[in-house]
Amino acid sequence: IRGHSRKTNMFMYGCTSKSPATRLRERAFPYLLHNESLMFNYDDCNFKVQRSKDTCARVVAWKEFGISNAYTLEMSLGGGDFGEDPATQAPIHFTIEDYVDMG
Repeated sequence: IRGHSRKTNMFMYGCTSKSPATRLRERAFPYLLHNESLMFNYDDCNFKVQRSKDTCARVVAWKEFGISNAYTLEMSLGGGDFGEDPATQAPIHFTIEDYVDMG
């Protein structure tokens, strides 16, 4: 779990393989989480592995140990839009309970 200061909502960074079948499995958990919580936004998720992230835990777990479902859960320090249009509704700050509920 990591706090994020530039994006709103809760989202994940993951890893993606070249195999289409594996790629779908790697993205299933974030998609299910998006369907269960207005705090989590699948569209903000990113599954590209940048060279600068080669030493972060999720990339090492994915590359070195073959763990396909390795993620970093990002939780905005600025709150979330809870499914509302950010152009019309300012982000609402998360409560401690919101952070606890998401893990």
